Amino acid sequence: MVAILSLTGGMTVGKVLHFTPIYYLEAFLGVFFFILPSLPKYIGLNLTICTFFVILNGALVFYGIILGPLAEIHLLVSFLFGASVCLLRGKMLLIFPTTLVLSMLLFLELNYSFGWFPPISIAKEHANIIRWIVLATGTGLTAATIFYYVQFSGQVNARFHRLNEKLRISHEQLEEAMQAKSRYVDMVSHELRTPLNSILGIAQLFYLKRNEFDPELRKEVDNILGAAMLCQQVVNNVLDLSRLNAIKHYETKRNSIDLKDLVESSYTMQRYVANGRGVSIHLSYHEQLPTLIYADEILCMKILNNLFSNMVKYAPQHTNAEIRVSCDQKFIYFQTINAGTIDETLMTKLFAEFSSSATEENSTGLGLFLSRTYARHLKGDIIVNSADNHTVFSWKLPLEISHEKKISSSLFSTPGSLKGYKILAVDDNHIERSIIAKRIAHTGATCITAENITDALEKLKEKPNLVLCDYYLGPSTTSEALIDYIRSQEDLKHLPIIIASGDVERIKHKPCAEKIDEILLKPYSISDLESALRRHLVPIRLLLSHAAS
Repeated sequence: MVAILSLTGGMTVGKVLHFTPIYYLEAFLGVFFFILPSLPKYIGLNLTICTFFVILNGALVFYGIILGPLAEIHLLVSFLFGASVCLLRGKMLLIFPTTLVLSMLLFLELNYSFGWFPPISIAKEHANIIRWIVLATGTGLTAATIFYYVQFSGQVNARFHRLNEKLRISHEQLEEAMQAKSRYVDMVSHELRTPLNSILGIAQLFYLKRNEFDPELRKEVDNILGAAMLCQQVVNNVLDLSRLNAIKHYETKRNSIDLKDLVESSYTMQRYVANGRGVSIHLSYHEQLPTLIYADEILCMKILNNLFSNMVKYAPQHTNAEIRVSCDQKFIYFQTINAGTIDETLMTKLFAEFSSSATEENSTGLGLFLSRTYARHLKGDIIVNSADNHTVFSWKLPLEISHEKKISSSLFSTPGSLKGYKILAVDDNHIERSIIAKRIAHTGATCITAENITDALEKLKEKPNLVLCDYYLGPSTTSEALIDYIRSQEDLKHLPIIIASGDVERIKHKPCAEKIDEILLKPYSISDLESALRRHLVPIRLLLSHAAS
């Protein structure tokens, strides 16, 4: 049956797609599976069966790559497991095909996630034909397996339950594999964040002193800052994708947000990227916009960063782009407008995972997918309109006006605003310590540095007003011992502790999380650092002033 399907359905797929390698593959499969029954007398039954599984799994990997999700590989898994149970006797013999199938699934899932081997382009009308062929093939093979099962096993019910158990186990193993993938993404993201934090910090410090450089070097400073911010966004997008399932259970945090400050923080970040591309951005606000709104600041910033980044990235060089913010009685509308249009064939999959609106080396194809997911979680949506040589993305956010007060901030804060404070910075990386010291010096505070817990315990004698500490202080050392010590000392237990790390979610579930005042996600800007310091230092100053009076 496999041979017949190869020479009919497989050849039909090759003809529909006009993809020559399919003809060669299906011709090989047709001949191979016709002669397969005669192989046991030459190489033995078990080796023949193993060859059967290897060849078939290889063919499925081929179709899983060139057809992408359209291949419906999961449909054929039931056939492979059914064939395993029917052909092989004994649990030990089932290990090989089970491992082979799970390896195939894991490889294809990772390929879909990371895009190692992109599928070929398939027209919509051809996609429906191929889908029916795949469904017919999967259904036919599965039906044949069940028929063989009923005819020759004599123990249909027992075998059926065993097959279900095998499927359940394979599902659990696949879930474990996907969790392992998420853990791997988390680990890589964490490893990237620390050096990226150094790069971003150095770029910002250079930018603060750009007026001391010649014009050509000032342009390069803009470029390196823009590149560092682009890297930051890519890392955040990849990490967000690995945790996307958690958004269903994410509890929206309604904060009082300065609307213009929210927009301009993201606008300022993208301006450096725009400068490098020669793109001029015009920002305009509707007159009736409220000053403060209630919204989830983290998700709003992610959406704006992705939309503004997309606008700059896909605007042709040396053109104008525009950001408009307006509102009515129900919604706030954020619009990005840039020159250029999106091809109609791309519009239908623009918000899909790993899809991009243009051929762009720096694009992961995650930004719009994540942005729409977040926007809908906030009870809004994102739509796109591309016509008249312009592309417009519109995000609508439910309007909730706030009357609370909120201190605004910008990407680069006012120098010296935290003068008089003393901060202990603990980090085992000497480059990080140097950059942190310079960042803190920009705020006006005095920085004391330490490279390990022993050093930090000694520096605590200098009576700092706050401790800023990296969570990981070596290959097998964390800052938990330092946190526990500070909280156990009567004269130190009220000392604010800020942990800087690229692994925020894991730290939140650690026992020490309740003893930490705040977790600062790497990479962070100077304003991120100053805002965190102000939240915990300003109350100290007010408390001391009150005590003195």
